[in-house]
Amino acid sequence: MAESKAFRGLIRSTSKESVISAISHVGDWEIGDRCQIGERVGNIVYIGPARFAPGEWIGIVLDQPLGKNDGSVDGHRYFSCEPKHGLFCKASKLEHVQSTSLSADTSQNNPFCKEYGFEIGDRVIVSGGKYGRLRFLGNTDFKDGVWAGIELEQPVGKNDGSVQGKRYFTCKAPYGLFAAASKVIRAPEQTSAKFKIRHTKTSALRQRSGSHESLSSIGASSVASSRISKYNFATPRSVHRPFIISSARGQEDLFKAIQESLKEKETHLEQVIRERDLERNEMAALSSRCELAEAKATQLESAKTLVDQQLEALKVMLDKSEAKFKVADGTVNDLTIQLKEKEDALEDLTFRYDEETIMNAEMAEKIAELEKRTVVKESRSEDTTKLLMDEAEKTKLQLEELRKQCSLFEQERISVCSQMKNIWSAFNEDFWELAKLLSPNNAVGCMNKSEKETSDDNCDLSKQLEANMKKLSNLIGHNKTVKKSVQERLESDKEEIKNLTAQLEILKKSMDNKAANISQKDEELTVYRATVDQLRNELEKVEKSKAKLKETYDALEMSNNALLTNFDHLKRKDAEMVEKTENEKKEHNTEVSRLNGELRQVQNDSIQLHEQLRKMEIEKAKLMELQESLENSNREFLTNTKSLESQKIELEGELRQKESEKEILRSSLTKKESELSSAKSKLDELSGQIDKLRVSLYEASSSDESLKKELELLREENKKEAEAHIIEVAQLQTTNESLEKDLLTTRNNVQNLENMHDAMKNTLGKTQFELEKLKEDLSFSQQELIAEHEKVARLQQEIISHVSDMEQLQRLQREEASNHAKIKSRLESENDSAYQKLRDLEAEKEILLKEKVEMQKEYTKVEERYEALTQSLKGRVSLDSDYKEKVRKLGAELKSITECLSTVDCKGGSLEEKIGNLLEERIQLVDAEKKLKVEIERLMAEKENQAFDLTVTTEKLSELKQEYNTLAASLNKLEKERNDKDAELNVLRTEMMKINDENKNKDEIINLLKAKHGTSTVDLTQNEQYEKEIDALKEGKNQAISQINSLKLEVLELLKRQAENEGIVSEAKQRSALFVDLEEEWKKKEDAYKQEIQKLKVAVGKTETDKIEEMKRDISFLNSIIAEQYKKEKDLNEQIAILNSLPANEIMTELQRKTTDDIPLRLYCDICEVFDLHDTTDCPTQAMDMEEETVRKKNKRGKPPARPYCEHCEEFGHGVSNCSKVQTEKPKSKDYTF
Repeated sequence: MAESKAFRGLIRSTSKESVISAISHVGDWEIGDRCQIGERVGNIVYIGPARFAPGEWIGIVLDQPLGKNDGSVDGHRYFSCEPKHGLFCKASKLEHVQSTSLSADTSQNNPFCKEYGFEIGDRVIVSGGKYGRLRFLGNTDFKDGVWAGIELEQPVGKNDGSVQGKRYFTCKAPYGLFAAASKVIRAPEQTSAKFKIRHTKTSALRQRSGSHESLSSIGASSVASSRISKYNFATPRSVHRPFIISSARGQEDLFKAIQESLKEKETHLEQVIRERDLERNEMAALSSRCELAEAKATQLESAKTLVDQQLEALKVMLDKSEAKFKVADGTVNDLTIQLKEKEDALEDLTFRYDEETIMNAEMAEKIAELEKRTVVKESRSEDTTKLLMDEAEKTKLQLEELRKQCSLFEQERISVCSQMKNIWSAFNEDFWELAKLLSPNNAVGCMNKSEKETSDDNCDLSKQLEANMKKLSNLIGHNKTVKKSVQERLESDKEEIKNLTAQLEILKKSMDNKAANISQKDEELTVYRATVDQLRNELEKVEKSKAKLKETYDALEMSNNALLTNFDHLKRKDAEMVEKTENEKKEHNTEVSRLNGELRQVQNDSIQLHEQLRKMEIEKAKLMELQESLENSNREFLTNTKSLESQKIELEGELRQKESEKEILRSSLTKKESELSSAKSKLDELSGQIDKLRVSLYEASSSDESLKKELELLREENKKEAEAHIIEVAQLQTTNESLEKDLLTTRNNVQNLENMHDAMKNTLGKTQFELEKLKEDLSFSQQELIAEHEKVARLQQEIISHVSDMEQLQRLQREEASNHAKIKSRLESENDSAYQKLRDLEAEKEILLKEKVEMQKEYTKVEERYEALTQSLKGRVSLDSDYKEKVRKLGAELKSITECLSTVDCKGGSLEEKIGNLLEERIQLVDAEKKLKVEIERLMAEKENQAFDLTVTTEKLSELKQEYNTLAASLNKLEKERNDKDAELNVLRTEMMKINDENKNKDEIINLLKAKHGTSTVDLTQNEQYEKEIDALKEGKNQAISQINSLKLEVLELLKRQAENEGIVSEAKQRSALFVDLEEEWKKKEDAYKQEIQKLKVAVGKTETDKIEEMKRDISFLNSIIAEQYKKEKDLNEQIAILNSLPANEIMTELQRKTTDDIPLRLYCDICEVFDLHDTTDCPTQAMDMEEETVRKKNKRGKPPARPYCEHCEEFGHGVSNCSKVQTEKPKSKDYTF
């Protein structure tokens, strides 16, 4: 029965709550421990995983309503308590508090601990094989006497440490149980030591009543007492056979020693089985964890594959876009080259066209002069003819020169255009015709020589001259027509040039369209290369701004020089006006000096403000450096966390190695158990040898002493072997304990690392909070800078007001000088345009500043989101892929926002530069107005101001360069981080592959072991048990046979002595009949066992669950049979000893006496003191009322009077002295039926 109860306890240990309570402890914490978190104190009720967050959590019931729940979170209940009394937290936040029931002072001051030999916190065994920890020992209110309060290891108790409203200790319901102190035994602490039964000062009734074991002990004690009385009664009659009595006692002692060792080994085997069940549960938990890790690994791999696919797609897109960009760049370059070539050709054509027009104009002028001269020659005399000849010669020379020029021009035109060749050839032909026509003029010279001879020839010559003039006029008209045709051709060429320019414009438009397409493609590319493009744009903008500043500087210098020249010119003019304006100048000088002083003060204030701005910018740079240092510290923290995670992985590997070593030790334990079974078989063989020695004792009494020696030697050898096995088992257990300690230390180290990881996370959060503060300080400083800019603008407005006052003063001088009125009107118009530009730019600046503030707010929001997402990424590894996608989206948003901010900043900078330029232009205009009436010192002051502005611009340039450097550094850092993350991803991939391979191998090994273990352990254990039982039965049969043989020998001896005593013969016959009956009973039992074995063989083909249930039933039945068999063997041995010691007459009376039935075991409750209702462990008085937790006062009832009890009859109602059976009945005979 005890073994069946132990088996039930083992079945219960597979429940979830018992596994969690027995295995799932965190560090040194266990359920029922007293703990403290801050100023709150309570008891631990739950240890295990939770749904609301990953990891191991501890559930606490607080003494005061300072908690957060009633044991349930998000609709899932983990334990039950009053509202505001429940709390969940991590083990790192708890502190130990010594409870009143577990403190060392109570165990030292408790007198019952010394009396019963227990200490508070010891591991004990309650009746029925229930294990637990002693939490209370002393008197109680619900029942008088000494009671032990026990926190069981399995949820098979009755309460939570409180009974009838009074709390004696604290534990989780239903793990609490109260039992009488006398029925509690100290449990062995994983050693093979015997159970030490302690004899206390309590009454015999308290020792013998209650559970089944106590009642069996009562029966055993009564048998022992009767046996002692029989021995005392039989001593005078057994003088004839003292040798046989001594041998029987020795055999009984040997049997008792063997049975005790067997019991000890059985208890040890039960402990080993329980440990194996716990290990199986641990393996199941580990397998579930491995499955979860595999699931997470698959999720990570899938997310990783998606990320890789996306990266590959992006790379392909980038390659395509880069190829398109290169093609577009090539086309743009080709088009630009073509445009340059066409522009060069156009420039050459325009240059040549201009030359031709100039030459044509010169020719037309010369022809007009010739026409005029010919008209003059007609009216003049002979002198004019000479002049005409001279002029003709000159014209010839000019014509020759023209021909040369035309030839050169033709050569040039041939290289330019083929169409112009025809035009120039016709033009040359015309010129040659003119030359031919003019060639007869040589004859005119000869005719002039012969004027005197013939005067009539003059008329002919005049007529010829007229004809020649007509021809010249015709030639001139033809030349004009040719010129017109040439002009028309030139106009057609111009139209062609216009068409070409239109085509060029169309090409430019197409180029612009292509540029727009390229810009669109560039915008698509900027999504992937935003940072690089931003830096390039910023560089270009900086260079452009630098170029603009240089241009403005050059323009200012030019304007300054022009103004100086104008000033010198005006100074000369004003020298005449000085005398008139000296008086007025003296009056105005005082006001001018005053205004100059005010201007200088304003300039000093502006200088101070600029210095303050510089200081603020320096502080800003310092804050940026602090931010960078904090980011570096954050990276160091991240590297530390990574190193800690790597250490954690190494420790997990060590844990796995330790578990493998543990499995090796388990295998060695199984081997040692097989050796123990072989030792048991050896013991059985030794018992068989002992039986044979018994037969030899009966055959030859002379060899008794030698057999005793051999028996002692065998006992010593058996003891030595048993001790060796016990030592080996103890060593294995110590190694197992050391390994478990190592596991605990490694787990503690892992927990410490996790705590360190949490602390590092907290420090990271603090540093991020400090970063946010610094960012707020930066925004505040930026606001202050904006306010100071506004102050500067106000001061500039004040300067403008002063300038307007100066303008009013200078208007008096302008009224006197009319020349200055035009300049004034022009300056005023320019000033108004500048004012309007300033206003527009200020409005745009305000709009852009508003947009910048809004974008900064959005940027801060996005940064907060990004930080929250990064923290959640670190905290939750299972949602890594989803958060990565979100982080990417937010990163894209951040990039777009940063691009917008950069564009806004650039626009703001450009607007500020424009405003500054306009302000400078305005100041220059005002200074120009002043320079008209002020001395050279004013110009020097303005130059100083310009130099100061140049220094400011150079500082701005240096700041922009610094920002560019910082951006480049941040780009490099981002690329490094990306590379590091890629490397980490690769490492994680390799690790995940290794873990998956290891998990697969482990799963295969576990499945194989489970299959083998499930089939082999069940079958082997059952077969071994059945074989042991059959061996035991066979041994009993052999013992019976040996006894029968001995009895037969005795019968033969009695037959020889038949003549001496007939009573001895009848006794022998009765003995032989009894033993024949025993033989028949043994045969029947053997047949029954054989049938059962056959049934079990048939049942092998059934399902495992049916097998297990049937085997449990058979095991419980066989255990009960074995227990009865042990009892009956004891009774038989006692009867044999008594028969050997008693004479024949008493044996006959013993055989004729009727057998009485054994009294059945009765239930008894120590609390209620009632039989046959319930056991002490099942008493309803100590059961906890789960619904009504209010404290109820106990109605104390009086102790019932003591009931008399007869140890002889084993009944209540009378004592031993008043027992009638003691006086009348002789010693009882035992029932040998089964």
